[in-house]
Amino acid sequence: MLDTLRGKGIGKALLVAVVKLAIEEKCFGLRWEVLDWNTPAIDFYKKLGAVFLDEWKPACLIGDALEAVAEEAK
Repeated sequence: MLDTLRGKGIGKALLVAVVKLAIEEKCFGLRWEVLDWNTPAIDFYKKLGAVFLDEWKPACLIGDALEAVAEEAK
C-alpha cells in the first residue's frame, strides 16, 4: 500500500508543515531517524538537503531497562 502512495507529495507536504511549525517556534532545526535500508526515504531527504549524522548512534531505553533506570531515581 505504501508504494502506491509514494510520489504523491504527501511526505513532502507533511515535512513542509512540520518545518513551518519549527520555524514559527524558533527551533534550531529538525532531527529524525530513518532506517539505513530505506533508500527511497534517504534519497528523498538528501534531495531536500538533509544532513546525515553517521557518527551518531541512536539509543533507547525500553521495557525492563527503562523501569530499572526509573527505580534508581527513587
